[in-house]
Amino acid sequence: MLPSSFMFFQHIWLSIFVFLFGWAQLITHEAWLFFRVDPSHVYPGDSRDNFWDMGDTGPCGPCTEIYYVHDDPEPKDTGWLQNNLKAVELWNVVFMQYDR
Repeated sequence: MLPSSFMFFQHIWLSIFVFLFGWAQLITHEAWLFFRVDPSHVYPGDSRDNFWDMGDTGPCGPCTEIYYVHDDPEPKDTGWLQNNLKAVELWNVVFMQYDR
């Protein structure tokens, strides 16, 4: 029988910021693979989905979002993760590297 923590991680899905294969995307993608996240559970997102800001001015940057998906359906894209009741956002990791 598999440990319960293994079953938990089967329900983890991620979105990462993708912009011309920038360094943040590469670091984020490699970090999730280092933690043995299933590569098919990592979805690319654009500036609308995976770029965090505080408004018109202030700190901002690309982000990666961590979701727990109930019943383990297969998400279609980042928008599905953000707009589906079976997907709960657990955490948002922001690379605060810009200031507008």
